[in-house]
Amino acid sequence: MYFYKRLACAVGCLLLVACQPETPVTFKFIPVYNGAPIECEKTWQHQQQTGWQIRTLQFFVTNLTLENDMQKQEFSLQTTVNSNPTIGLVGGQCQQSDYWQLSALSAPDFEEGTLSFDLGVPFELNHNNPLRAPAPLDQADMFWSWQMGHKFLRLDVANPSDARSFSYHLGSTGCDAVSSLRAPKTPCQHPNLVTITLKDFKVNQPIYLDLAVLLKDVTLNQDNRCMSEQNNPVCLRLFGQLQRDKVFYQ
Repeated sequence: MYFYKRLACAVGCLLLVACQPETPVTFKFIPVYNGAPIECEKTWQHQQQTGWQIRTLQFFVTNLTLENDMQKQEFSLQTTVNSNPTIGLVGGQCQQSDYWQLSALSAPDFEEGTLSFDLGVPFELNHNNPLRAPAPLDQADMFWSWQMGHKFLRLDVANPSDARSFSYHLGSTGCDAVSSLRAPKTPCQHPNLVTITLKDFKVNQPIYLDLAVLLKDVTLNQDNRCMSEQNNPVCLRLFGQLQRDKVFYQ
């Protein structure tokens, strides 16, 4: 009888553990400039010019994957105001709601590895009707048109001391459609999706986005703004920075 009582207790404990909800993994992003966190009300210096402030910083994240030598985990995101299982929107507009973290539906079995994710919206989702799209693809300020699709990354900064401003909006270009109100039937000539890879990633530790690295050697003013034009040298530099340098790091 004693044996059966102990067995029943052990089974009960196992069932109790099995019924416990799994703690999801959280991906928290922190914007910085030269490693120092920046917020809407904080000013920072760029190329000896003080007084710069963020107005908007937002970007879409898809295909979150963590892998090591033994395993690979592809994450589905929780459904919230800024994410659905396929895609998440990180950041926001100053003086309005912003969201700097994404939560996956389940945690991986390992805590370190190489994290990768795409900065942008895949073609099959990029040109759908935003009025019918699930959050976060329904956010109007991150959408150009049915033909062009969504802005993958939007950065707007300003310097109130002398009324200067700068914008970088990354998205697909060369999208062939009969009009701006129609979606292209074939992928855009320049998808401009960027795959970010973070080696030695540790689960539940923050990911930093360094604007000093992204904006290196870029003079911030209205004339230098970038709307993803292929013949714009500022766009080429910014896109190259995203691909080569450690704009994102842990």
